[in-house]
Amino acid sequence: MTFVEKMDQYIDAYTDLYRFSGMLRITQRDQIVYQRNVGYADIEQKVPFSTSSVFTLYSISKPFCAIGLLRLAEKGLVDINAHPSKYLKEAEGADSRITIRHLMHHISGLRDFSEERSFIERSYQTWHCPDMRQAVAEIVRCPLNFQPGEGSQYANINFTIQALIIENVSGMKYADYMATEVFAPLGMKNTRIDQLGLLIDHRVRGYGINGGEIISVERVSPDFFIGAGDVISTIEDVYRLNHAIKHRLLLKPETWDMVLTPSPVNVFGMGCQVVDWHGKTRIQHNGGSSGFRTLHIYVPEDDLDIILLSNFGFGDARWSFVQAIYTAFYGDAASDSGAESMDSGYITELYRSLPDGFLPKKKPKIELSAEAEAAILGVYESPVDQSRSVVTKEEDGTYCITSNGWQKLYCYPTGNDVLANCYIDEAYKILRDQSGRVMINGKIKIG
Repeated sequence: MTFVEKMDQYIDAYTDLYRFSGMLRITQRDQIVYQRNVGYADIEQKVPFSTSSVFTLYSISKPFCAIGLLRLAEKGLVDINAHPSKYLKEAEGADSRITIRHLMHHISGLRDFSEERSFIERSYQTWHCPDMRQAVAEIVRCPLNFQPGEGSQYANINFTIQALIIENVSGMKYADYMATEVFAPLGMKNTRIDQLGLLIDHRVRGYGINGGEIISVERVSPDFFIGAGDVISTIEDVYRLNHAIKHRLLLKPETWDMVLTPSPVNVFGMGCQVVDWHGKTRIQHNGGSSGFRTLHIYVPEDDLDIILLSNFGFGDARWSFVQAIYTAFYGDAASDSGAESMDSGYITELYRSLPDGFLPKKKPKIELSAEAEAAILGVYESPVDQSRSVVTKEEDGTYCITSNGWQKLYCYPTGNDVLANCYIDEAYKILRDQSGRVMINGKIKIG
């Protein structure tokens, strides 16, 4: 069975079990070795995906922001070892030990926007025109989550600050600077910084889920994600990130070495993660929020590139697909750790049968004890914004997590502390803190 046949078999089985819509492309040595589109760019109008389809990338925006800032650094206009307030007055209240380098590695210790109730409440009032400079000025004064350089927390604020520094130093709007200094030089002809109300040909619509029904979701103002999640692009253009990394484009080789070197305390380089993947280097970033989930991976040892762009803002397809790709491409790591690499971009038979577990399967349902069930059922509240979820049991024996008063997630237990979604590749972990409080999806049980 060829690699293509294996992947087709996997995706056919996956989409029989779970809701999914999006584009998957796998490339080796600039040759597409697998591509599969599932679903629609616009479900209502039955518009199919194409290479012209424009997705919201969300956090895959961060690598491009990092490149933009480092271009200024190479010109001597930004010192990444300086405090961010050197270039951004709104950062003056930040701890004096924080540097721009800390921001780039997600080791600044700064609280993120989603951790501050005042920002969340104000966001609802200014949904279409948030003042991110004011938000930065307020949040950098909050107590740190950890000492700069001594801990790790992925946070959008780290890259929002970088984007605002780019604006101040370049004297250009962030969108204009990125178009001129990053996207155009990389040949990304269909990529830009998004804006609310911006008319884009072939824009993909984003979707959510309520129970078992797919629903259209409202676009959130891209201003909330400046520098951190505001890029829109096509699958062809996302592949230009592969070229940038592989051919060391736009930045000096020594700067790229710095970009692709994780900090001493986490797996983050500058605008990317660099992790070990079964003994190989995996350079990646994913993205996801309302309506979209995205992923880009580059494996330099084999010049292997994986792009997954989905307009379903839920589910765990990014993880599940990549695990399947590894198995189909390299073979089972446990039994075939020395499986042959692909050669010159051609698919070769691995001379082995698929391992047990390659095809997706739903985990079996268990019956909860009365005590375990009682611990789960009830009302949960967010400690940040006091939003609530309610966990109930349905007549058919399934459990339902109702959030925001309307969105329903129907689940079944696969363990005493795990509820698996009935319709999508997603599960919800039930946690307990040291005081015994029960938590689910970031909310604490209050009754």
